[in-house]
Amino acid sequence: MTVEIIIAIHKPCAIPQELASDGAYIPLFVGASNSKPLFIKGTEVIRPEGEAPSGFSPMRRDDSGVNISERNPGFCELTGLYWLCKNSSAEALGLVHYRRYFKELSKDRIEKLLLTHDAIVPGKRRYYIETLYSHYANTLDGAHLDEALSVIRERHPEYEHAAVEVYNRTWGYMFNMLVMKRDSFLKYCDFLFDILFELEKRPLPGQNGSAFERRLYGRVSEILFNVWLEKHKDLSIVEIPVKSTERVNWLKKGSAFLSAKFFKKKYKESF
Repeated sequence: MTVEIIIAIHKPCAIPQELASDGAYIPLFVGASNSKPLFIKGTEVIRPEGEAPSGFSPMRRDDSGVNISERNPGFCELTGLYWLCKNSSAEALGLVHYRRYFKELSKDRIEKLLLTHDAIVPGKRRYYIETLYSHYANTLDGAHLDEALSVIRERHPEYEHAAVEVYNRTWGYMFNMLVMKRDSFLKYCDFLFDILFELEKRPLPGQNGSAFERRLYGRVSEILFNVWLEKHKDLSIVEIPVKSTERVNWLKKGSAFLSAKFFKKKYKESF
């Protein structure tokens, strides 16, 4: 089975060795059309001021082939997802991030898992005292999800029930991380980008705001992924834990979560 999983990268970083040495993973410079070039050597990704040091090569970019690289400020890693669905012929496709990836998920393990499953997803993120909708509305802006539901009703009415179910859930598969068999992957991308491109045409809070606010389409897509999975319950999925390369400040994250719920203080930055 041919497997291609992009590692979405937009800045200098260190790629985990287990990904850099596995042939299934492709480091991809997302938002390349808007940024200075990145170069890679082994596990190291740099953005030099002048010429790249010896041994470093230009990274593969999401502004090659059929692409939406220029939309990266709003679509985040989804410009990489779009690039993959339009430019890869692999039998299994997926996405992870430079700072989040699936734990112990090698090409060999992927091939074995996809013999009996259709998709690999992150372990559930549970909010306990919030639904996916209320959490989004408290921390960001519920108008984004309201309008997404309107688009679903207009363009994909068969997904409306699934969307309502997901909005009222207290858990979800987040981070836009996934690995799927090709057919399912392409169908998901068709659904996702049809909604997002329509959503992009409509006036929404944050579209012209700060860099943090403009990333709304990437955030809405996390919910839409769950909607698509809810509709396609016949697919067999397997959950794999997520590993982070960066330390998470749980005190800061938890304080922001509670402040958003009880004091209506919107998020102004990522955690």
